[in-house]
Amino acid sequence: ISLYSYLMFGNDIPAPTGFTTRFANNYYAATGSYPNNSNVGSGGVGSNTATGKGIATGVGIEFSKYISKDLFTGTCRTWSIGGDVLAGAELNLALMQQTGCIGINGYRASGYLGLYGSIDASITGASFKGYCDSKSINLFKIKTGAWLTGKFPNPEYVAGAISADIDLFNGLCKVSYSQNFEKGTDCNGTEVVTANAAQEDEAADYKNKLIQSVSPSTQFNFPITSPVNVKYALVPDKVFDVAENQGDGTTKNRTFKLVVARTLEMKNASGAWVAQNTNIKVNNLGEYQYCIKPPLSTTGATQQSAQVNNVSLLNTNSGNTMMASNGVIKSNSVVSPLPPPPPPNYPNPIAEAVNALEVNKDYRFKIVATLMEFGMNATISTAIVQAGQGKGDGLSWGPAKTRAGIVVSETKTVLFTTGAMPIIQTSSKL
Repeated sequence: ISLYSYLMFGNDIPAPTGFTTRFANNYYAATGSYPNNSNVGSGGVGSNTATGKGIATGVGIEFSKYISKDLFTGTCRTWSIGGDVLAGAELNLALMQQTGCIGINGYRASGYLGLYGSIDASITGASFKGYCDSKSINLFKIKTGAWLTGKFPNPEYVAGAISADIDLFNGLCKVSYSQNFEKGTDCNGTEVVTANAAQEDEAADYKNKLIQSVSPSTQFNFPITSPVNVKYALVPDKVFDVAENQGDGTTKNRTFKLVVARTLEMKNASGAWVAQNTNIKVNNLGEYQYCIKPPLSTTGATQQSAQVNNVSLLNTNSGNTMMASNGVIKSNSVVSPLPPPPPPNYPNPIAEAVNALEVNKDYRFKIVATLMEFGMNATISTAIVQAGQGKGDGLSWGPAKTRAGIVVSETKTVLFTTGAMPIIQTSSKL
C-alpha cells in the first residue's frame, strides 16, 4: 500500500486542474480509459495550471499485489492458480480566489474524487516435459472505475462517470456498463494573484550605508599615536541570511557578507604615496582601528631580560617568622599557614590601539566596503581580491546587486597630516 499527498497555501499557488498523472495512469491501467473525460490535469502541477490565492490539498492511495498458489503436479505440467489485484483512490480539493466567476467574494471551491479497481484470476499449467506445452485458462477479469468532479458556488457544476467490465472464462460471458453525467455550468475563471507585501530589495537597503563613519575628522595636527577608526553597518566577513519578499507572495533567501579593503599611504619626500602595513583592532564601541605596524626591535626584549635577572626576593616569610612591636624578630611554629587569597577576577579591558605615525607627514586613508552575495558568480573587483576574497576557494561569492543591477559598494577617502596647519602670510601695499 502506498500513500501520497500534497498541501499548498499562499498568495501564488497552482490550483489543481484534475487528477495527478500518477492516478490517471493507474486508472487507465485498471479500466482502459482515463478519468475526467480524458481531461487529465496534474494535481496542482502543470503548464496549463493557473496560479492564485488560496489553499489546495490532495491525498492518494494505491495498492497492487500478485497472488499465486500451486494446485497439483500432473504427468507433464505443474498447475497453479494466480491473479492480480490493483486498486487505488485519489481526492483533490481547492479553495481559490478567481476572476470571471462570481463565487463568494470571488472565492470558489473545487474538488476531484476518483477510484479504480481490477482483479483477474487464471489457472496455469507450466510444462516440465518436452512433449507437453503450457496451458492457461482465464477464470475471470473484473475492471471498475468511477470519478466525480465538482465546482461551486455561483455557478455550481458537477460531472462524473462510472464504468465496469466483467469477463468470465476466456470471453464465454462478458458484461460491460458505463454511465456519464454532467450538470450545471462549468466556469473556469482566472485565479487572482495577490501580494500582501511590496517587492523588497535587500541589497538596495545597504546602498551608501555600509560605512557609517571614518575618523580623523580633522586634517591637521593628527596625533601620531591615534589610530584611524572606521564604523561599519555590518560586521566584516560575517555571513548572514535575509528573506526578501518578491511581491508575488513568494520570498527569496539571500546570503550576504561585508568585505572591506583598506589602504593607508604616506607621502614621501619626493611626493609619492607609499603604502603602509597596518594592524586591525576592534574597540568597545565596535569601531575598527587601523594602525601602522611598528618596526621590529630587540631593545624591549633586552631590557625585560635584564629586569628579570635583577629581581630580588622581597618576601621570604614562610609563615614561621613574625616581627614584634619592638623590632625583634620572633620565630613561631606555624603548623598550617593560611593560603593567600585568590587574585581578583577583573574583566580584561581592551588595550588601546597605539599608532606609529611619523611627525610632520601627510597621510591618505582609503576604505572600500562591498556587499557580497553568495551564488552570484560575478567578476570580483581588484579591491575585493586584495581583501582576500575570490582566490579560487570554490565559493560562488560576487558583488551584490540591486534590482536595478547596481553593485552595492561604498568608498571613502580621508586626507590628514601629523603636522600643523601651514601659516600663509599675506602682505598689502598702500
